[in-house]
Amino acid sequence: MAEEYEIFVFCCVGMLLTKVGLLLMRVGILRFTGYKKYCCLAAIKYYQLMENVRNFGDFILMKKRNFYHLFIFCMLLPVIISSCSKEENNFTLGGNLVGQESYVQLLDTFKVNLSTILLDSVPTSGYSTILCGRYKDNVFGQVSSESYFMLDKPIVISIYPDEIYDSTILVLTYNGYSFGDTTLAQTIDVHQLTSDFNTSSANYLYNTSKMSYTPNPVGSVHFIPTPHTNATLSIRIDDGIGKELYNLLESNAEEITNSSNFVNYFKGLVLTPGDSTSKAILGFSDDPTKIKLEVCTHRITETEQNITHDFSGIYSTYQFNHITTDFGNTDLASLSGQTKELPAGLTGNKSYVQGLTGLTTKIKFPYLNNLLLLKNAVLIKAELVIRPEKNSYDKISLPDSLVLYTTYRINTFGDPIVNNAGNTQVANFMLDKIYNENTSYTFDITYYLQNELSDNYYDTQNGLLVFFPNDAYYKTLNRLVVDAGDLKPQLKLYMMFY
Repeated sequence: MAEEYEIFVFCCVGMLLTKVGLLLMRVGILRFTGYKKYCCLAAIKYYQLMENVRNFGDFILMKKRNFYHLFIFCMLLPVIISSCSKEENNFTLGGNLVGQESYVQLLDTFKVNLSTILLDSVPTSGYSTILCGRYKDNVFGQVSSESYFMLDKPIVISIYPDEIYDSTILVLTYNGYSFGDTTLAQTIDVHQLTSDFNTSSANYLYNTSKMSYTPNPVGSVHFIPTPHTNATLSIRIDDGIGKELYNLLESNAEEITNSSNFVNYFKGLVLTPGDSTSKAILGFSDDPTKIKLEVCTHRITETEQNITHDFSGIYSTYQFNHITTDFGNTDLASLSGQTKELPAGLTGNKSYVQGLTGLTTKIKFPYLNNLLLLKNAVLIKAELVIRPEKNSYDKISLPDSLVLYTTYRINTFGDPIVNNAGNTQVANFMLDKIYNENTSYTFDITYYLQNELSDNYYDTQNGLLVFFPNDAYYKTLNRLVVDAGDLKPQLKLYMMFY
């Protein structure tokens, strides 16, 4: 029995040494290589076996069943102890790759150039937004929007013999979006299209697309907008059109037997901003249930019965907004063509972004190739910080998020900037509500720059384009003035030197 106690004490000491060795190995202090490493692993294995011992009786049973393990452990204990000793040079994670003198340094003096470009066209169809109105200021000049859409025949066609035509009304439903001063009255005119939509094409219709329509409006309304409600806007339509449509319904004419026939007959409508008093651009839904041309009738039985025949919206994929801009008397007056860049130095140290108009900011890094001259250095993180002009968002709110796209010498579109997971990189937005000096958008462009520099060359005529995410660039007039002067952009490069 004394011998068994002696072996038990010996093994407990061995377990304690092994557990200490395991702990030191986990924190990276000990170094295990070759034969000694396997000895240590054997000891650890025996420790795990012995951890199951809860009392002396269990130990005796285990000793009898595992005498071989015990024998091996006792024979290897001196080697284990020597192999689990701390060496002169401590092991540290990555020690065989990066020297002990390694350090991380922030480089933030690389120049960032900004310029404004005007895209040749911006797709505006299929974004479920009808925009109509006009807005003007001294920064972006004047922008106006017309909206084109088609209508379908009524789902059910049923006319009573004693129905009497009353009127025709175009009903629009606000979608909650507006740009400009909505406290003032404005005018919207309605025209009938005289040319066909190109529905055979799978391509988009653009902010530059335009169709012919009647010179005189077939309807008009002068009103004070209520865009941030679920209200509707009703526009009285010329009775000549209304009676013509009613006659088709009454005679069940071929033109309304199916949707295709009706669209060929009635091309559609366009909303245009009326007189020059308009100071805002308003958004309406193009949902078929929220836009309709109502032909109103009534019949008299025991009581008067009011009836409406609804020609609802159709082919929303082809509904589009035509945008007109006038940059005269602004810093943007000399913009012309997508391939031409207007440097921020020629526009008061500012660059511009605005949805639908085609305005966007190009960002270039003219001296980034100098980074390749650094010896024993690795780029581990890159951030791009841009800031809005301090007083540019007093009246019109800043966009709460931005994204970047790659671009090339002639300013064509590339791919969105993504992170290592392949997800589109959205800027981190910080709003300084007190001083307006620390408001900024910060992009993580690490993955982009690492890829660009991977072949030891960077084309400094390439760059990045600033856009709004989630289709906002294609269906809103949101805008941004980027400061290139006192609050100039920063490229922050975190480099590891070794």
